Amino acid sequence: MPNPLPIPSEPEATRRAGPPSTLPAVVAATAIDAPGLVAVQEAEAWADRTAAPLIVVHAAAPSLLPVVPPIAPALALVAPDPEARLEEHVATVTKREDVELRVLTDSSPRAVGDFVQHMAVTPRLVVVGESDASDLRRLFVGGDTQDILRGVPCDLLVARPGPETGPVLAAVELDGDLQPALHTAAAEATRRGSGLVALHVVDLGNTLAAALAPTAAVDAASGEAYEAAAEQALGAQLASLGRDGGV
Repeated sequence: MPNPLPIPSEPEATRRAGPPSTLPAVVAATAIDAPGLVAVQEAEAWADRTAAPLIVVHAAAPSLLPVVPPIAPALALVAPDPEARLEEHVATVTKREDVELRVLTDSSPRAVGDFVQHMAVTPRLVVVGESDASDLRRLFVGGDTQDILRGVPCDLLVARPGPETGPVLAAVELDGDLQPALHTAAAEATRRGSGLVALHVVDLGNTLAAALAPTAAVDAASGEAYEAAAEQALGAQLASLGRDGGV
Protein backbone atom coordinates (compact mmCIF):
# COMPACT_ATOMS: atom_id res chain seq x y z
CA MET A 1 0.00 0.00 0.00
CA PRO A 2 1.46 3.42 -0.91
CA ASN A 3 2.36 5.87 1.83
CA PRO A 4 -0.55 8.23 2.63
CA LEU A 5 -0.12 11.69 1.19
CA PRO A 6 -1.95 14.93 2.05
CA ILE A 7 -5.34 15.49 0.44
CA PRO A 8 -4.88 17.66 -2.67
CA SER A 9 -5.56 21.34 -2.04
CA GLU A 10 -7.11 24.04 -4.24
CA PRO A 11 -7.56 24.03 -7.18
CA GLU A 12 -7.14 20.26 -7.55
CA ALA A 13 -10.00 19.58 -5.17
CA THR A 14 -12.64 21.84 -3.66
CA ARG A 15 -14.40 21.09 -0.38
CA ARG A 16 -17.86 22.61 -0.16
CA ALA A 17 -19.37 21.16 3.01
CA GLY A 18 -18.41 19.25 6.11
CA PRO A 19 -15.14 19.20 8.09
CA PRO A 20 -12.05 17.32 6.84
CA SER A 21 -12.23 13.64 7.77
CA THR A 22 -9.80 12.26 10.36
CA LEU A 23 -11.37 8.77 10.46
CA PRO A 24 -11.54 6.15 7.69
CA ALA A 25 -14.38 7.38 5.52
CA VAL A 26 -16.80 5.88 3.03
CA VAL A 27 -16.27 7.57 -0.34
CA ALA A 28 -18.89 7.84 -3.09
CA ALA A 29 -17.30 8.42 -6.50
CA THR A 30 -20.20 9.88 -8.42
CA ALA A 31 -21.34 11.47 -11.62
CA ILE A 32 -24.36 13.76 -11.57
CA ASP A 33 -26.75 11.17 -13.01
CA ALA A 34 -28.81 8.14 -12.01
CA PRO A 35 -25.87 5.77 -11.30
CA GLY A 36 -24.31 8.54 -9.21
CA LEU A 37 -27.44 8.80 -7.10
CA VAL A 38 -27.29 5.07 -6.40
CA ALA A 39 -23.62 5.36 -5.38
CA VAL A 40 -24.39 8.13 -2.88
CA GLN A 41 -27.29 6.14 -1.41
CA GLU A 42 -25.18 3.01 -0.98
CA ALA A 43 -22.25 4.97 0.44
CA GLU A 44 -24.51 6.72 2.94
CA ALA A 45 -25.95 3.39 4.07
CA TRP A 46 -22.46 2.02 4.69
CA ALA A 47 -21.33 5.21 6.42
CA ASP A 48 -24.34 5.06 8.75
CA ARG A 49 -23.82 1.34 9.40
CA THR A 50 -20.14 1.76 10.30
CA ALA A 51 -20.38 5.23 11.91
CA ALA A 52 -17.92 6.52 9.30
CA PRO A 53 -17.62 9.96 7.69
CA LEU A 54 -19.14 10.29 4.21
CA ILE A 55 -17.23 11.91 1.33
CA VAL A 56 -18.73 12.46 -2.13
CA VAL A 57 -16.23 12.99 -4.97
CA HIS A 58 -17.11 14.22 -8.46
CA ALA A 59 -14.66 14.61 -11.35
CA ALA A 60 -15.68 17.63 -13.45
CA ALA A 61 -14.20 19.23 -16.54
CA PRO A 62 -12.12 22.35 -15.76
CA SER A 63 -13.99 25.64 -16.09
CA LEU A 64 -13.24 27.88 -19.09
CA LEU A 65 -13.93 31.07 -17.16
CA PRO A 66 -10.32 31.77 -16.04
CA VAL A 67 -9.07 31.11 -19.59
CA VAL A 68 -11.30 33.57 -21.41
CA PRO A 69 -11.83 36.55 -19.04
CA PRO A 70 -13.36 38.89 -21.70
CA ILE A 71 -16.45 36.68 -22.01
CA ALA A 72 -16.42 35.29 -18.48
CA PRO A 73 -19.55 37.23 -17.35
CA ALA A 74 -21.56 35.84 -20.26
CA LEU A 75 -20.29 32.29 -19.72
CA ALA A 76 -21.07 32.50 -16.02
CA LEU A 77 -24.74 32.93 -16.88
CA VAL A 78 -24.96 29.74 -18.95
CA ALA A 79 -22.10 27.52 -17.75
CA PRO A 80 -23.19 24.95 -15.12
CA ASP A 81 -21.49 25.22 -11.73
CA PRO A 82 -20.30 21.67 -10.91
CA GLU A 83 -19.94 22.46 -7.21
CA ALA A 84 -23.50 23.78 -6.92
CA ARG A 85 -24.85 20.92 -9.02
CA LEU A 86 -23.06 18.35 -6.85
CA GLU A 87 -24.42 19.93 -3.67
CA GLU A 88 -27.94 19.91 -5.12
CA HIS A 89 -27.44 16.37 -6.42
CA VAL A 90 -26.35 15.01 -3.03
CA ALA A 91 -29.17 16.83 -1.22
CA THR A 92 -31.74 14.85 -3.21
CA VAL A 93 -30.63 11.54 -1.69
CA THR A 94 -29.29 12.40 1.77
CA LYS A 95 -30.24 14.74 4.59
CA ARG A 96 -26.88 14.41 6.30
CA GLU A 97 -25.31 17.79 7.01
CA ASP A 98 -21.80 16.48 7.61
CA VAL A 99 -21.16 15.25 4.07
CA GLU A 100 -17.81 16.33 2.68
CA LEU A 101 -18.12 17.29 -1.00
CA ARG A 102 -15.16 17.25 -3.35
CA VAL A 103 -15.06 18.49 -6.95
CA LEU A 104 -11.95 17.50 -8.90
CA THR A 105 -10.92 19.70 -11.81
CA ASP A 106 -10.25 16.68 -14.00
CA SER A 107 -13.05 14.88 -15.81
CA SER A 108 -11.15 11.58 -16.10
CA PRO A 109 -12.47 8.74 -13.88
CA ARG A 110 -8.83 7.91 -13.12
CA ALA A 111 -8.57 11.26 -11.30
CA VAL A 112 -10.96 9.89 -8.67
CA GLY A 113 -8.70 6.90 -8.08
CA ASP A 114 -5.67 9.18 -7.78
CA PHE A 115 -7.54 11.37 -5.29
CA VAL A 116 -8.54 8.41 -3.13
CA GLN A 117 -5.03 6.97 -3.26
CA HIS A 118 -3.56 10.24 -1.96
CA MET A 119 -6.03 10.83 0.87
CA ALA A 120 -4.40 11.34 4.25
CA VAL A 121 -6.50 8.53 5.74
CA THR A 122 -7.18 5.43 3.63
CA PRO A 123 -10.96 5.11 3.13
CA ARG A 124 -12.92 2.25 4.63
CA LEU A 125 -14.81 1.71 1.36
CA VAL A 126 -15.23 3.36 -2.06
CA VAL A 127 -18.61 3.14 -3.79
CA VAL A 128 -18.67 3.77 -7.55
CA GLY A 129 -21.74 4.68 -9.58
CA GLU A 130 -21.13 2.76 -12.81
CA SER A 131 -22.62 4.03 -16.06
CA ASP A 132 -24.59 1.90 -18.48
CA ALA A 133 -21.79 1.72 -21.04
CA SER A 134 -22.30 -0.65 -23.94
CA ASP A 135 -20.58 -4.02 -24.03
CA LEU A 136 -18.60 -2.87 -27.09
CA ARG A 137 -17.32 0.23 -25.32
CA ARG A 138 -16.32 -1.82 -22.28
CA LEU A 139 -14.42 -4.24 -24.52
CA PHE A 140 -12.20 -1.50 -25.99
CA VAL A 141 -11.95 1.22 -23.35
CA GLY A 142 -13.43 -0.33 -20.22
CA GLY A 143 -15.82 1.30 -17.78
CA ASP A 144 -15.40 4.02 -15.19
CA THR A 145 -14.97 1.42 -12.47
CA GLN A 146 -11.85 -0.04 -14.09
CA ASP A 147 -10.18 3.38 -14.24
CA ILE A 148 -11.04 4.16 -10.62
CA LEU A 149 -10.03 0.70 -9.41
CA ARG A 150 -6.43 1.21 -10.55
CA GLY A 151 -5.90 3.84 -7.85
CA VAL A 152 -8.06 2.59 -4.99
CA PRO A 153 -6.11 1.03 -2.06
CA CYS A 154 -9.22 -0.31 -0.31
CA ASP A 155 -12.47 -2.22 -0.88
CA LEU A 156 -14.55 -1.02 -3.82
CA LEU A 157 -18.30 -1.49 -4.27
CA VAL A 158 -20.00 -0.95 -7.65
CA ALA A 159 -23.52 0.47 -7.56
CA ARG A 160 -25.67 0.47 -10.68
CA PRO A 161 -29.40 1.18 -11.11
CA GLY A 162 -31.12 -2.16 -11.52
CA PRO A 163 -34.57 -3.54 -12.20
CA GLU A 164 -37.03 -3.64 -9.34
CA THR A 165 -37.97 -7.24 -10.15
CA GLY A 166 -36.01 -10.46 -10.13
CA PRO A 167 -33.27 -11.66 -7.77
CA VAL A 168 -30.43 -9.44 -6.56
CA LEU A 169 -27.00 -10.63 -7.70
CA ALA A 170 -23.85 -10.21 -5.57
CA ALA A 171 -20.63 -10.94 -7.49
CA VAL A 172 -17.79 -11.60 -5.03
CA GLU A 173 -14.22 -12.84 -4.75
CA LEU A 174 -13.15 -15.27 -2.04
CA ASP A 175 -9.78 -13.73 -1.18
CA GLY A 176 -11.18 -10.67 0.61
CA ASP A 177 -13.99 -9.50 2.85
CA LEU A 178 -17.29 -10.70 1.36
CA GLN A 179 -19.44 -8.77 3.80
CA PRO A 180 -19.75 -5.37 1.98
CA ALA A 181 -21.12 -6.81 -1.26
CA LEU A 182 -23.24 -9.54 0.34
CA HIS A 183 -24.62 -7.29 3.09
CA THR A 184 -25.61 -4.59 0.59
CA ALA A 185 -27.15 -7.13 -1.78
CA ALA A 186 -29.05 -8.80 1.08
CA ALA A 187 -30.46 -5.45 2.22
CA GLU A 188 -31.57 -4.65 -1.32
CA ALA A 189 -33.15 -8.09 -1.73
CA THR A 190 -35.05 -7.56 1.52
CA ARG A 191 -36.23 -4.14 0.34
CA ARG A 192 -37.51 -5.59 -2.92
CA GLY A 193 -38.88 -8.76 -1.35
CA SER A 194 -36.89 -10.75 -3.90
CA GLY A 195 -34.33 -13.54 -3.92
CA LEU A 196 -30.58 -13.22 -3.45
CA VAL A 197 -27.92 -14.93 -5.59
CA ALA A 198 -24.21 -14.94 -4.65
CA LEU A 199 -21.96 -15.38 -7.67
CA HIS A 200 -18.28 -16.32 -7.73
CA VAL A 201 -16.47 -17.08 -10.97
CA VAL A 202 -14.11 -20.03 -10.62
CA ASP A 203 -11.09 -19.26 -12.82
CA LEU A 204 -9.55 -22.61 -13.77
CA GLY A 205 -6.80 -21.08 -15.84
CA ASN A 206 -6.71 -18.56 -18.65
CA THR A 207 -7.45 -20.20 -22.01
CA LEU A 208 -4.47 -18.60 -23.73
CA ALA A 209 -2.14 -19.46 -20.84
CA ALA A 210 -3.35 -23.06 -20.89
CA ALA A 211 -2.63 -23.26 -24.62
CA LEU A 212 0.93 -22.00 -24.10
CA ALA A 213 1.53 -24.11 -20.99
CA PRO A 214 -0.80 -27.14 -20.95
CA THR A 215 0.52 -28.24 -17.57
CA ALA A 216 -1.10 -25.14 -16.06
CA ALA A 217 -4.57 -26.52 -16.76
CA VAL A 218 -6.57 -27.63 -13.72
CA ASP A 219 -7.91 -31.20 -13.78
CA ALA A 220 -11.62 -31.84 -13.41
CA ALA A 221 -11.36 -33.24 -9.87
CA SER A 222 -9.50 -30.18 -8.60
CA GLY A 223 -11.99 -27.91 -10.32
CA GLU A 224 -14.93 -29.65 -8.70
CA ALA A 225 -13.23 -29.49 -5.29
CA TYR A 226 -12.57 -25.76 -5.67
CA GLU A 227 -16.16 -25.19 -6.79
CA ALA A 228 -17.49 -27.09 -3.77
CA ALA A 229 -15.26 -25.10 -1.40
CA ALA A 230 -16.36 -21.81 -2.96
CA GLU A 231 -20.02 -22.80 -2.68
CA GLN A 232 -19.56 -23.74 0.97
CA ALA A 233 -17.81 -20.43 1.76
CA LEU A 234 -20.52 -18.37 0.07
CA GLY A 235 -23.26 -20.39 1.75
CA ALA A 236 -21.70 -19.78 5.17
CA GLN A 237 -21.51 -16.04 4.52
CA LEU A 238 -25.15 -15.93 3.43
CA ALA A 239 -26.18 -17.91 6.51
CA SER A 240 -24.32 -15.41 8.75
CA LEU A 241 -26.54 -12.70 7.26
CA GLY A 242 -29.66 -14.72 7.96
CA ARG A 243 -30.32 -15.29 4.25
CA ASP A 244 -31.07 -18.43 2.28
CA GLY A 245 -29.77 -17.40 -1.12
CA GLY A 246 -28.66 -19.20 -4.20
CA VAL A 247 -24.98 -19.76 -4.93
